[in-house]
Amino acid sequence: MKESSLYKLLNDKEWLLDKYNVQKLSTAEISKLVGCSNADTVARNLKRLQIPIRSISERRRVKNNDFLRLNLPVINGSLLGDAYISKPHSKNWNSSLCKKNIYYDHVLFFAKQILEKNAEKRIFGPIEPSGNLSSNGKPYYFLNTYKHPELTQLRKLWYPNGKKIIPRNIEITSETLLHWFLDDGYSYIVKYKGKTNTKNHIRVCLCSDCFTKNDLFWMRDLLKTKFNLYFHLGKKVNGHILILRESQSNDFFALIGPCPVKSMEYKWKHTSRLDKLKEFDKI
Repeated sequence: MKESSLYKLLNDKEWLLDKYNVQKLSTAEISKLVGCSNADTVARNLKRLQIPIRSISERRRVKNNDFLRLNLPVINGSLLGDAYISKPHSKNWNSSLCKKNIYYDHVLFFAKQILEKNAEKRIFGPIEPSGNLSSNGKPYYFLNTYKHPELTQLRKLWYPNGKKIIPRNIEITSETLLHWFLDDGYSYIVKYKGKTNTKNHIRVCLCSDCFTKNDLFWMRDLLKTKFNLYFHLGKKVNGHILILRESQSNDFFALIGPCPVKSMEYKWKHTSRLDKLKEFDKI
C-alpha cells in the first residue's frame, strides 16, 4: 500500500476523522468531496491512517439515521400537544418520537426542527384513519423517528408511571408555546353585544385533555410567572382546557410570532386582523 495518497485530503487524518466519524459521511460521499471516482480509494486510505471502517450493521444504521437533534423547546411544545414518545418493546430497545396531523406541511415543519437529515423519509401518509388513530375521519400524515436513547430518557420524564404528565423541570419558551398552539390550540372571535355598540374579542385556548388538574394548575402558574399571561381552567367533556384572558390575546400572538405553516394560518385570529374580516359569523 502506498504511504500517501495522490488526493491530499486523504492524507489528512483529522479531516477524514471529521468527515467519516463526526459527520458520518459514507466513503462514496467523501470520494466526491476529494474528486475521486472510487469509494474503495477512500476505504483504503482510512485503513492506512488506522481509522476503523464501519461494519455492515453500522453502515446500515448510519444510512438510515435521521440525525435527531434534541430540540427540547420544540419537542416539549409538541408533547404538550399531540406528539408522544413510544414505549420501548424491551429493555434493549429505545423509544421513538411520533406525531400525526392531517396537514403535511405542519408535520414536515416539526420534523425539520428535530431531524437534521431525512425528515421527509420519516413521514408516512396520507394514511386512511381507522380505530383509535382516526383524525376526524380525514387521512393524516404520521411522523415516526428512528429509535434513540435520548428519547428513551425523555420518556422517563414525561411518562414516569406509564401515563403522560407535565414534568416539573420543563422549560417553557415562546417556541414551546408556538408548537403547543400549533398542535392543540385554537382561537376564536367572541362577540359581546351591548345596547349601543358591539365589541369583539379574541379568545385563545390551549387544549390539555390528557393532563390532570394539578398539572394544569402548575402550568397556569408557570405561564403567569414567566410570561405574565393569565390563563384559567375551563371544563370540557373529556377534561380541561386553558383559556387565556381575552385582553391578552395580542400579547400571546406577539409572543409566539406569525404562523410558520400555511395550513395552520386559520388559528391566528387576533385583533389586528379584525378589520380585514368582514363576515364574523363565517369564521
